Amino acid sequence: MKHSLRFRVAAWFAASVLVVTLVFSVVTILHLRHELKIEQWERAHPENPEFILHGNYSDEEIHDIAGHILRSSLLLVVPVVGAALAIGWRLARRSMRPMTEINEQLRSIDARHLGTRVKTADADA
Repeated sequence: MKHSLRFRVAAWFAASVLVVTLVFSVVTILHLRHELKIEQWERAHPENPEFILHGNYSDEEIHDIAGHILRSSLLLVVPVVGAALAIGWRLARRSMRPMTEINEQLRSIDARHLGTRVKTADADA
């Protein structure tokens, strides 16, 4: 099945946005997991400020936090890719319009009218 050039350009744009978004999401999650693993927190008791709790996150807590962020990222990626596909389609359509007009004019030229000039809106003088 052969797709139009317009579709391929739009799909390429959407795929590029998807890859960049996924790379940033994965890097962010890996960095967050690392930070949560080494980060230690301190909390003072509200009634007794000298009593300070020290601790860090367990592997299960880190897994839960990273999983929540990953699910949120995947839910957000769907509309982002949809918007990228729509924007890519529009950009491809606008960039292909001059070629479409030229192709239509070329199709209308037959063997008896080979001297016919092709007109373009942005032609050099």
